[in-house]
Amino acid sequence: MTEQKRILIAVMITSFIGPFMGSSVNIAVPAMAEDFNMMPDELTWAVTAFFIGSAATLLPFGRLADIKGRRRIYLQGLACICATTLVCAVVQNFLAFIFVRFLQGLSMSMIFGTSMALLVSCCGAENRGKTIGLSAACVYSGVSLGPFIGGFITDYLGWRMIFWLTGIALLINFFLIFKVKTDWYGAKDKKFDYIGSIIYLVMIVLFLYGLSDWTRHEFVHYMPFIAFILFLLFIYEQKKVASPLVDLSIFRNTVFTMSNIAALCQI
Repeated sequence: MTEQKRILIAVMITSFIGPFMGSSVNIAVPAMAEDFNMMPDELTWAVTAFFIGSAATLLPFGRLADIKGRRRIYLQGLACICATTLVCAVVQNFLAFIFVRFLQGLSMSMIFGTSMALLVSCCGAENRGKTIGLSAACVYSGVSLGPFIGGFITDYLGWRMIFWLTGIALLINFFLIFKVKTDWYGAKDKKFDYIGSIIYLVMIVLFLYGLSDWTRHEFVHYMPFIAFILFLLFIYEQKKVASPLVDLSIFRNTVFTMSNIAALCQI
């Protein structure tokens, strides 16, 4: 099997599993609440923690992959998410479970931030549209089939089996991509923007946590506003730093900007 085919299969699997993990666990929340002896609304943090972790480090890991190697970060992300997924299948403490779910989201961002760049890098221009289309189809298949498959597994095998089966699939995927020796870079030997990464991470966590827990605690009401201030600071820092996390000039491309806004509205 060629390296191109290995990467395509690996990216298709992870493109399916990421959204699948997000949507299937939603269905399993009542069963998880009963198992942990918690209220179902408290177990929604099993979903929220995953998404916060995924969003908080998506941009930094994407940039780190450009500098250190896209295959390298993707492979490390696969190893981390395999470990955290299997831990989720056995952990018995509620707070530990939420924490591992957050780590699982962090690990998934290493894949989200590199998979498409890795796919585009290894595939020729003549096959680029086809491969991107296959990856996108897997993403929406994961979103659509997640509730159905997750509900079936929860009813007949138990909610923990969702994590067991996903962990095994990711482990197989790890060995598939491990045999790929070539690596691709987008900004090799550039410096990594640590300050911008910290600002971005704190900004995303405060914003998403503030919106998720808005009705519970009064002090949480201030978090989205602090996040907005950090957003302005992040924009300022990105304009000044020599090697930014994101080149803000790309947003001058109207098609790129509007397509991202459309994707955001769809979410």
